Amino acid sequence: MNKFLKATLIVTVLAFIAINAILMFGEKSVLIKRVYVHEYAQTFAEDYSKTLAKEALTVPGSELTISAAGTESVEQWLVDAGDRVEIGAELAVLDAAEAENQRAIWEAELKALKEEREEVEGALDDLEDELDDQDSSTTATETTRQNDDDDDDSTDDDDSDSEEAGDINVNVEVQVPQTGAFSAGIAQLEQQLAAIERQIDVVEAQLDQEFGEAVLLSPVDGVVGGVDPALASVTIYSQDREFRTFVTEDQWQELAVGDEVFVQAAGLAEALPATIASISEVPAESDEWFHAYRVLSPETPDNPIAFYAVDVQLATPDAAAEADAEEPAVDPVTAAAALPFGSTANAAITLDEAEDAVALPENWLVGRSEGAGFVFALTPEGYAAPVPVTVAFDLHGRTVLAEGLPPGVTALRDSELTEYLSPPAVFMPFPLESPDWEQAKEIPWRAYIPFLFGRTE
Repeated sequence: MNKFLKATLIVTVLAFIAINAILMFGEKSVLIKRVYVHEYAQTFAEDYSKTLAKEALTVPGSELTISAAGTESVEQWLVDAGDRVEIGAELAVLDAAEAENQRAIWEAELKALKEEREEVEGALDDLEDELDDQDSSTTATETTRQNDDDDDDSTDDDDSDSEEAGDINVNVEVQVPQTGAFSAGIAQLEQQLAAIERQIDVVEAQLDQEFGEAVLLSPVDGVVGGVDPALASVTIYSQDREFRTFVTEDQWQELAVGDEVFVQAAGLAEALPATIASISEVPAESDEWFHAYRVLSPETPDNPIAFYAVDVQLATPDAAAEADAEEPAVDPVTAAAALPFGSTANAAITLDEAEDAVALPENWLVGRSEGAGFVFALTPEGYAAPVPVTVAFDLHGRTVLAEGLPPGVTALRDSELTEYLSPPAVFMPFPLESPDWEQAKEIPWRAYIPFLFGRTE
């Protein structure tokens, strides 16, 4: 009898526990089940920028090597490395016996310059014609839109036709290119044409010299970079400065022409805005610039020849004013002119940037694949809902989001959240903040009395 009572009691207790468990945790249970989430944070918007820091060297914007007819054609060099020269300045006195050979070289050079001038003039005419056509197209589009506005008082049938026409006109206007691109191209060609004209003047001046008094003249303004008597040549650096750095194979994949760069060097009052002007597609040559960079930055990539030259061009005053809200106090080109060729600099290349973006720790993203994933966020009802997000880039252990999660949302992180088929209800610990004792000491004791009696007004 006692055994029967004991068995009955045990079965009853177990049944009671099972029934209550079903009522509490079953699908039809009215009790709210919550998941404890320890890690959470409120999102906020901020500007993020991913940069690549590189050592750089100050180099001339261009190098021009002028050679005589032969190694024996130069009787005397009139310049040395470091001398400043102007267009038409005498570089060397040529040997009278070799003057005729040099004249043949100048004549061939003059012919090539005139052919280049014709090509540039043709390209300039084409751009000016396209600019005129674009202006005419824009004027016609605006006229059509004005006519559509004048027809707003027509009948209902006319209104519907008018709306269709208006939509078409808007699409046409969007497809019309902006005049800025044409204007920039025309300005660049005009500068190139002016440079060619100056070189033609110099070559013609050399040909106008009397026979037996041939002198090698400089076709450009600049600084003599070096004289090589063995090759009967002189190298002239342009007076404008650029900066050159070298990147490895992995870094090369991240760069693009036009990327923003800020350059800082000793002797500059502030960092100068610049852009990447060119990225070499072949390994760097073993010249003095590359040797100096390898000393400054002794990187050891897996592929020893995979170094590529990257030239950085300073921003013009107009471009610098557009990059910042205020025009810089110093013209970047003028400021860089105070730097000697070959001086070291630090270049910060902007690889990616995002404005008013949200960033979270990398391990808060779930199911990340090909720049996408999802993050758990707290809903107003108290549930942890997955939110699809798009990744912009990673920065210092955090993932910057391009879209998906707005600022002001509470983001959640817990490995158990992924185990639920539907968003679970969650609860979180209160945030803990330590008091600022220095600030508390500055508050007089009388200020605390109203709070003791619940009077805070």
